[in-house]
Amino acid sequence: MKKNSTIKDTEQFKLDDSGSYDGFSDDYHECVDKLSKPFVEHMVDLANVKPGQKILDVGTGTGIVANCTAKKIENSGSVIGIDLSEGMLKTSTETAQKLGIKNVQYLHMDAENIDLETESFDSVLSMCAMVHFPNPISVLKEMYRVLKPGGNLVVSIGCRIPPWGGGRLIALKVGVERAIKQRFEPHLYAPNFILGLMQKHLGHLPVPPHSSWGGTDPGKNLVKLIKKADFSVTNLIWKHNMIQVNS
Repeated sequence: MKKNSTIKDTEQFKLDDSGSYDGFSDDYHECVDKLSKPFVEHMVDLANVKPGQKILDVGTGTGIVANCTAKKIENSGSVIGIDLSEGMLKTSTETAQKLGIKNVQYLHMDAENIDLETESFDSVLSMCAMVHFPNPISVLKEMYRVLKPGGNLVVSIGCRIPPWGGGRLIALKVGVERAIKQRFEPHLYAPNFILGLMQKHLGHLPVPPHSSWGGTDPGKNLVKLIKKADFSVTNLIWKHNMIQVNS
C-alpha cells in the first residue's frame, strides 16, 4: 500500500483485509485460541479490568480477547468487540454462546469510525490488529475518544525487543519465565509465528494485507502515533510486545 493512498484505496484495503479472513475464521480461532492463552491473559491483566466495568475490544477477530475479558469482569460488567470481518464476527458470537458468556456483544464496525458513545469505556484493548489499520492515528484517536478519563489502553503488536533500557530488562525477565514454563506447559507466544504455522500446516489460509505504517520497527512507530493521539505519554508502559497507556 502506498504511503499517499486515496480514501478509495483505503476503503478497498479494509474490505480486502477483513474479507481475507471470512472463509477461514474457524481455523484461525482453533489455532490461536489454543496457542495464545498466556498472551491474551497477560493483555487482560495489563488492562487491570474489574467486575462491573465496560470494555471495548478493537479488531476483536474471533473474540479471543473479548471472551477472556468478559469472563474476568463477570456478569456485572460488559464487553463489546468490533471488527469488519463478517466471518470472524460469526465465529466470535458462536463461541461466546457455546461458552455461555452472556455479557459480550459483537458488532460490525470500522475502528476508524467507532459508532459508540464518548467516554463510555473503562478500558480499550486491541490484540495484533493495528497492522490491519491503514490510518492508525484515526483509530487511536477514536480509542481515546471512547475511553473514560483515566481509562486504560492496551495494544499488542509483534515487534522486536528494545536494544536497551527497562523494556529490554522486562523482555529478558519474561523470556526466562516463559522458558521455564515451556518445560511444563508448552505454548506459543509470538503472534506472527502462530500465523506462520497456521499458513504452513493448514495450507489454505490467505496472507492478509498489512498497512505500511509500522515499517521495520512498529513498536517505536506506534509510540509516536500514541503521542499524537492525546494519550498521556507519562504513563506509557512497554511490556514485551504490548503497550499499556492511560487516557
